[in-house]
Amino acid sequence: MKLDYLGWAGHGNLGDDGCLRAIRDLAAPVEIEQTAEPIGRTCILGGGTLIYGRPWLESATMALRRGAEIVVFGTGVDLSTPLPRWDPGRRAAWGRVIAATRFVGVRGPESLEAVRALGAENARVIGDPALSLGTCRNPRCEDHRRDLVLVSGGSDYVPGCGRRRIVEVLGETIEWLRGAGMRVEYLPLRPNDLLHGKALIERFGLPVVPRGLPGVLQRIRCAHLVVSLRLHGAVFAAACGVPFVSLGYRPKCRDFTRSVDGVCLPTATLDHGRLRASIERIEAEYDEVATRLNARSQAYRELQKETMRVACSRRVV
Repeated sequence: MKLDYLGWAGHGNLGDDGCLRAIRDLAAPVEIEQTAEPIGRTCILGGGTLIYGRPWLESATMALRRGAEIVVFGTGVDLSTPLPRWDPGRRAAWGRVIAATRFVGVRGPESLEAVRALGAENARVIGDPALSLGTCRNPRCEDHRRDLVLVSGGSDYVPGCGRRRIVEVLGETIEWLRGAGMRVEYLPLRPNDLLHGKALIERFGLPVVPRGLPGVLQRIRCAHLVVSLRLHGAVFAAACGVPFVSLGYRPKCRDFTRSVDGVCLPTATLDHGRLRASIERIEAEYDEVATRLNARSQAYRELQKETMRVACSRRVV
């Protein structure tokens, strides 16, 4: 038995690759085959902010025409354009796909509101698939380095405050962290993240976390805190039970952060004072924050495991 997979992967983005990896692990021994032309009886619309994009709409429509069952698995809705302002034709087409899909499990509460508005009757939040890559740690575990902060400053879209301002704010924050005795490392999740972070890396001589999913997850698991402009910097941190601050340059960051009750600061109003205050609040009740994050992430892992078990049995309900 094979399940078709619709979603970005294989383009050097560790977030997208991590979603596919997690779904394959959850489905094993059932094979998951990434494709743009689904032909199987069950098709997974996977991780990523896919709902609105035309390629995924065309593939999902193709699957339904072939009589396949579609499982929406931790997918996000692209709300960079608010739902009422979507192109009417594309909104209607996505509405037909969503209404015909027998199970809709989305990344976060804002995606949930959107798919319900599109006609989903059986929808719920199951979290980002990459949460299933991690195993939460005890905040007091031996490999927890309480002086290590990981910073990710890359994105494919210009943040609301602009790239230069992001570098300025992160620079101020790195200076403050170092003054407080913290070690800071730069966390790239995509090759162009090194370009975006070049000024910070060179200015502060920041060590760069080696790329590659296993190594990145291992390093995050050791960290005390993650500050990330990349969505999946925050997702991977949550997967490992590590408190994080998400720099919300697009609605998807807020959507995920709300799903795990984390901290998201909109980049449109970002400054060092707000970022520092958020970090200090986390530090003031660190173990409690980590414990809550562990509990939320573990609950989503169990929900994803059960959802995949049902999908693989072809009894999608």
